[in-house]
Amino acid sequence: MIMRKSIEERKRSIERRLNGPIAQDFSQPMLAASNIDYELAERTRAISHGGIGLVHRLVAEIGLAEAIDRRVHVLKIHLPYHESDHVLNIAYNAICEGRCLEDIELRRNDEVFLDALGAQRIPDPTTAGDFCRRFRCAGQIDQLQDAFDDARLRVWAKQPEAFFSQATIDMDGRAKASGQDQAGDCPQAGVRCTEVEERGGGRVCLPADEVQKGVPDDRDPQKHQRGKGREAVVRRDTVLLLHHQ
Repeated sequence: MIMRKSIEERKRSIERRLNGPIAQDFSQPMLAASNIDYELAERTRAISHGGIGLVHRLVAEIGLAEAIDRRVHVLKIHLPYHESDHVLNIAYNAICEGRCLEDIELRRNDEVFLDALGAQRIPDPTTAGDFCRRFRCAGQIDQLQDAFDDARLRVWAKQPEAFFSQATIDMDGRAKASGQDQAGDCPQAGVRCTEVEERGGGRVCLPADEVQKGVPDDRDPQKHQRGKGREAVVRRDTVLLLHHQ
């Protein structure tokens, strides 16, 4: 309560300052500071990204770190970091305006940042890069996404009934609802479909330029593109299943 009053008073103070009358002396520039003293406090310490502690607290409340460690297994031993330590380390670096893994070094050398996370240390940039390279297949990425979904369900469980009245899902542009379109004219402007694959109550349209009949799969230059289309349908079904839980 005291903190809230203090914040409100500071807001009123800056409003009075910005909306008040302008000084009549225009002979000097407005930026006229002269003597500024700097002191290094012995007991008070500051952090550039003060909200990181609240972010980590939220992560704990929704069980995200626990879900990551339960789902993702790319480390043989934990000396000393777990999978969640690496994932959160990279995520927190981005939250704190880090543009690359090397910026993690700035966080590692910020003692107040480490204290906000309750950590003795965090992985250095080289270790973070090594962790990323341990993901060798799409299945391991899916395991990480599953961990995110586990935490997402816990967040949804705390929402009011009105929250579930409508859900907006961004879908792959080639996934089409079944029963609406037949092979031939595709609802995608300018695309002529020559194949329609039924998958789980939906379909994926394969444009004519992506279908080469009679070409063996191992030499089909469009095989990868068709695979992406089928994968989109599988992922769509996964997302729909998640939203029905």
